[in-house]
Amino acid sequence: VLEIHTSFDYFWGTNLIGSLQTKLIPPPCLTVFRTRYDSERAEKLFSAAYLYNCANDPHPPMPYDLDQRKNRILFVGRLSEEKNPLLLIKCAQCLQNLEQPFHLDIYGDGPLREQLIEAIRHANLDSCITMKGFVDDPTVYSRYSILWSTSNLEGFPLVSIEAMASMTPVVSTKWGEAIHEVIDESCGAICETPEEIANATKALLSNPQQLQAYAENARKRYEEFFNPKAYRARWLSVMTPCFKDTTSNAHETIIPCTSKDAQ
Repeated sequence: VLEIHTSFDYFWGTNLIGSLQTKLIPPPCLTVFRTRYDSERAEKLFSAAYLYNCANDPHPPMPYDLDQRKNRILFVGRLSEEKNPLLLIKCAQCLQNLEQPFHLDIYGDGPLREQLIEAIRHANLDSCITMKGFVDDPTVYSRYSILWSTSNLEGFPLVSIEAMASMTPVVSTKWGEAIHEVIDESCGAICETPEEIANATKALLSNPQQLQAYAENARKRYEEFFNPKAYRARWLSVMTPCFKDTTSNAHETIIPCTSKDAQ
């Protein structure tokens, strides 16, 4: 079984390194992708299936605390080109222009850190944006109303799943067709521009009842698709038929992600 932790395009598109890697391994009986979108494209060429990422439940379900989360937004991710953190500045400016109170905390580190700090200063957003540095605490999401995701490219966004586990709706760029497999209109928003991100954010922050409904739906979606129990059930449904049809020396090959193109 070949398990792809990146994307169909990285290995079966125009990327030379990815193409070479696929030629150096034995033909698998099954190739497993992280998204249904990639799996359906691959099925035209070979036997394929999909298996979503999962995230551990960071804590037992807790009452939704509107006051603790009020008007608080977070970003979590590497401060690098593919995560597009500089878009956060434009989103914050648009939200400020809508006269919506908010505070944005940015968690993460990376090569764009200094450029991001300078952009915050240049936009006079120091009072409403805080750089928090790297974090390795999946419970952090439970202190915020909304997660902003500004990626240009994703394989399958673990950060968004972790946020949903903590009842934090996701307002995201459309980083690929598979974004529709992560969130839907009941638990977040998929946006094309900073203005759309700001409008979607204001619509939630200014309506506590709707925000809480989105939060509860985010948690339900996590439990249905992205928690370890759902992952195990899907893994068994995908793998069991394959191993029934193979010999006892069947093995799994994992191609590591080594290029920024495959993030």
